[in-house]
Amino acid sequence: MSFAPVYPVWYWLFFAVGGSIAALCFIGVMWYKVKSMALAKGVMRSAAKWRAFGYTFLFMAAWAA
Repeated sequence: MSFAPVYPVWYWLFFAVGGSIAALCFIGVMWYKVKSMALAKGVMRSAAKWRAFGYTFLFMAAWAA
């Protein structure tokens, strides 16, 4: 695999490490939300599901920005 010659190697490493850390943080937040969803009941459970759904879109937007 060859990288584009216009970007130095440290650019690729910086964004690879940053993206990996962001993905791990997102997985951690989602894990916590799923665990708290299991304890919630009724309307709060529905709100927790929608909040997790919203966090997914916020993460995708931040990733694309």
